[in-house]
Amino acid sequence: GVRRAVLSGPGTVKTQVSEEREGISASRWSGDGSSIYYILRGRGTSDLRRIRIDPETGKAASAATSVLTGLDMSSISLSRDGKRLAYTKGIRDADLWLLTLNDQARGKPVETRQITSGTFNDVSPRVSPDGSQVVFVRGGNIHTVPFEGGPTRQLTFTEAAEWSPAWSPDGAWIAFGSSEGGNRRVWKTAAQGGTPTS
Repeated sequence: GVRRAVLSGPGTVKTQVSEEREGISASRWSGDGSSIYYILRGRGTSDLRRIRIDPETGKAASAATSVLTGLDMSSISLSRDGKRLAYTKGIRDADLWLLTLNDQARGKPVETRQITSGTFNDVSPRVSPDGSQVVFVRGGNIHTVPFEGGPTRQLTFTEAAEWSPAWSPDGAWIAFGSSEGGNRRVWKTAAQGGTPTS
């Protein structure tokens, strides 16, 4: 069936901005609000697509274009400035990969770079507000890694399932869902580590 990406806001009418014949997932606004990025899945691979949005009308300013094609991509996160993107590659034993989007605007080919590897399942990446770190879930716990790569840092140490990490606007805190204590709650921890609180 046909899949559509739509825009809507409080008290507004939805506006169709794209139409695809395959599955659309992980829609994300660029930091400056000029584009929407999304994953288009089909026939065993995924493409990262971008639609430029007219700021006056909220409608598509151009047809969707492919940024990257033929990848095994399941989730994405854009930096606030819209120049950096982190994504999960793979389903089992998923790893985190990065790319810098402004290279494409300069006519350079987009280069991807792997920043985690191994038999872990690294999922739900979120780029920090300043673009220097990526928070993600590994083995049910919250971790960070520098955007440029390097050692990962485990922030939580529980037997509970944890999910959906999100940075505070100032980058000082990370909120996440957890089943710690038997109930599903939202917790937060300092981005530099410490004892999580609910």
